[in-house]
Amino acid sequence: MARVDASISVLVDLTGANERIFKSPIPLLYTRLLSRFLTAFLLLLPLALWQASGESQTEPFSVLPLEAFCNGAIAATSQELRSRSGDTESE
Repeated sequence: MARVDASISVLVDLTGANERIFKSPIPLLYTRLLSRFLTAFLLLLPLALWQASGESQTEPFSVLPLEAFCNGAIAATSQELRSRSGDTESE
């Protein structure tokens, strides 16, 4: 029970510290800079998403290593078939 009380006490202390940070004033310069940055970011975001979607439509699977995956699957299947054919010959 003492361990739970200690954990609750630490949680209350950390919550108080977070409230002090939250209530501290932000300089006007930082507020304006943040506002301008967010405005530019949100205005340019659709262009970046449109360009990314255009690239993914021309080569939709360029990100995936499909050839290596298929070669590995073929090799594993061939190995399994060889090991099973060797098991049936020994019986």
